[in-house]
Formats: sequence, structure tokens, C-alpha cells
Amino acid sequence: MIGRREEMPYDEAIRHGRYAGPGLSSQPGRKRIGCRYVDGESWSAASEVEMRLIKPNPKRRGVMATNYRLAAQLLAGVFVFAGCGLREGQDDLRARILNLEQRLAWAERTLANLTNQVAEVQAQTDDKIGRVVPCVRTRQFILLDENGKTRATIGVGRDGARLSLTDEQDKGRALLSFNKDGPRLDLHGPDGKLRAMLGPTEDGMALGLYDKNEKPRAVLGAGEDGPRLDLSDDKGKARVGLRALKDEPRLDLYGADGSVRAMLGATKDGPLLGLYDKNEKPRAALGASQEGTVLKLYDEKGRSRVGLRANEPLLEFYGTDGKPRATLAATEDSTMLGLCDDNGRSRIALGAVKDGPKLDLFDEKGKTRAGLRALKDEPGLDLYGTDGRIRAALGVAKTGPALQMLDDSGRVLWRAP
Repeated sequence: MIGRREEMPYDEAIRHGRYAGPGLSSQPGRKRIGCRYVDGESWSAASEVEMRLIKPNPKRRGVMATNYRLAAQLLAGVFVFAGCGLREGQDDLRARILNLEQRLAWAERTLANLTNQVAEVQAQTDDKIGRVVPCVRTRQFILLDENGKTRATIGVGRDGARLSLTDEQDKGRALLSFNKDGPRLDLHGPDGKLRAMLGPTEDGMALGLYDKNEKPRAVLGAGEDGPRLDLSDDKGKARVGLRALKDEPRLDLYGADGSVRAMLGATKDGPLLGLYDKNEKPRAALGASQEGTVLKLYDEKGRSRVGLRANEPLLEFYGTDGKPRATLAATEDSTMLGLCDDNGRSRIALGAVKDGPKLDLFDEKGKTRAGLRALKDEPGLDLYGTDGRIRAALGVAKTGPALQMLDDSGRVLWRAP
């Protein structure tokens, strides 16, 4: 029985539910193609065909897959409405409709296969963040810009892994590598020359800055002894070195030949400034400590020859053996000049005290043997024994000159007058 058919435009049929297009079948696993009649008792000839059902997947957001489905539905609608305009009583038209429906089924299956193939290579999303390819294995990736030029390369070779970035002029600008020595980052200028490097050293890490000739000009590093900063000239030779050592931070200044010429440091006792010759021998040192300020001068062999102290002013002169040979000291009450032998023992002392100048002579054991006094009222000459006691005395008193001879106990043996 053929029921009453109501024809209407496609968009109204969809809106009023009068059309069952692809994906709108009332039976699971089937799709209806053709005209739907109002009384619902009959369908047009061969109105139902078995087709592969493409289940809508709300999780799939691939752009190409969506386009394929829309194209399949649109094509199905075109074929359906082409068949709806045919009369039911013509068998040849029914055969043509069946042929169209079969072709539509084939087209939709083909589109479904294409959709599945595209979905396999696309990154599909899951409920929240999307489904991704779990693993990609290769040895090298090359990334190109819109002009087809290489801008980035990721690869693994015999020396290790590396990432290289280039500019639009195909010049390498950045290189991140990792090998047996550790990670390293190189930065290059527009001319392709190395301008900066960050990498491992024997005892830590270092950052190096280079000039246009790829000469190192500044190196900042951290090692076992502490951080350090080195500044170099245009020939790559170190000229300034700053060390933050554990106990003695210091600043070193180098000559054109790379030798240390000056040093400023902080020791446990206080700050210290040192000057060196071309052979790196110390020639002058100025330091400050709790005992006072000290200045020392050295000969070409690095031996101390002159020392000056400011706490209790003292000037010392040393021999080639480093032992003091002469001293000049100043106290609150006196000024003293001392001369020493080759053993560093004082042998002569000339001083100026409150009562007047005096001169003392000492033996090899440092004991006083003669003393000359130019006192205000009684100038005199004293001679001492090995025990340090006066054995003879010659003086001029207010009453006149006097000479005394004494024994080892200090008793007068002879006197004149």
C-alpha cells in the first residue's frame, strides 16, 4: 500500500522531521534514504539499504574528519531528494533509485575509510586534553620556515644529541648539545661566529663571552674553590681575574704576557695589596691587620729587604738572607736606630730619649758592653762585663770629671779623683 506523500522543501523537511537522512535511522545500525510518508505505512522502493554506520564521535575534533562527514550528508541529501521527485508507479525509476542508493552507500563507505585514515595520523583529543601519538622514533627532525629554509634541527649523532637554530640567512645562531663532557650552549652572532658559550669545566661550569674575532673576553665560572671572573684583552690573554675564594677573595691584574702584576686580597688578618715584577716575584706588599699597617719591599728574588710598620712606627732593612740588618723605631719617649750583624742580632743602638741621646754597643750574644750617654747634667761612658754589670765608668759631673773601676760585685776598686 502506498500512502499519501507530502512534498516540501529540504530545509522544512529537516525542521519538521519529515526527512530521515543519513545518521537519522530509527533502527540501530541502519540509515534511511528516501521520502518519508505522512501515514508512515510505506516507504519508496528499496528505501532501506544496509550501510556502514559512521558513529558520531563527540570526542573527535579533527577538522578534516568533520568536513568529510558534512560532505557525505550533503551528498546523501542531494541523492535522496533526487529520488523523492520520482513517481512510485514506474519500475525503471525505482531501479535507478536503487542504483543511486547503492552508489551513495559506496561513496559514504569510501568517505568513512578516508576519515579513518586521516584520523590515524592526526593528533586526536580525548575528554580533556586530547589523544596524542604515544611515541615517535627517529634520528633527526628538520623544521622549515614558509620559504623552505632550515630554521631548526634536532638530531643525535656519534658525539651525542644536539639542537641547532638558524636565522633567515641560514646562519647558525644557537646550538645546544650534550656529549660525554656534559651539556653545552653556544650562541653565535649574525656572522656565524661564536659570541657566547655556557658549558662544563674540569671542576664546575663556566660562561664565556667572545668578541667578533672569537677571542674570549670574559669568563664567569664556578668551581670547587668558588666563583671567578676573568677579563681578557683582544689577544685572548687574561688581564683581570676576580676570585671569591673560601678564605681569601682576591683581585688579580695581569700584564700583557699573562703574568700577575698586582693583587688585592682579603686574608684572615686583613686586606693586602701586592705588586709583582714580570717574573711574578713580589716586589711590594701593603697590608693592614690588628697589629697595624705594614709595607714591605722585596728584591728581584722575592726576598724581603725593607719593612715599614705603622702601629709602632718601625723601619727595618733586611739582608739577602732575610734577616734584619738595621732598624729605625719611634716611640712616645724616644727614637732609636739599631744596627744588626749577619745573624740579625742588634750590635749598635743609637737613640734619643728624654734625658738626651745615647749610644749602646752589644756583643754577639746581644749583651750591652758599652754605653755612651749625653745626659743633660752628667754625660758619661760606661763599660760592661759579660754579666751586664758596669766595670768602668767615666763621667763629668757638676763637680768635675770622674773615673771609677768596679769589680764583678759592683764594688769600687779604684776611683779618680
